[in-house]
Amino acid sequence: MGGVAECRLSAQTGRGLRRQSYLIMYYVYIIQSQKTGNLYKGKTADLRRRMDEHNRGKVSSTKASRPWDLKYYEAHLTEKLARQAEIFYKTSQGKRQIVKKLGIE
Repeated sequence: MGGVAECRLSAQTGRGLRRQSYLIMYYVYIIQSQKTGNLYKGKTADLRRRMDEHNRGKVSSTKASRPWDLKYYEAHLTEKLARQAEIFYKTSQGKRQIVKKLGIE
């Protein structure tokens, strides 16, 4: 697979089974609390689902500061690259880059 996450599905068609493949992307995202203005950085393979979890109070670390707005996200081909980006954005240098990039905080 060469570092690219790939998922294969079999689908029933009139002629039998057909294989489909698609890439799984990993997202690093930054959300901001409407209540406190605080930023939260995370990673996920399903950005819409994760935003829903944050706003429904399903994530203990963000529950008290709901609701949340998505301010930034970037897609990566591997979970490892997404994790490295997430770790960077949590450093002081990464935080400065976020402020400069987004003009927030």
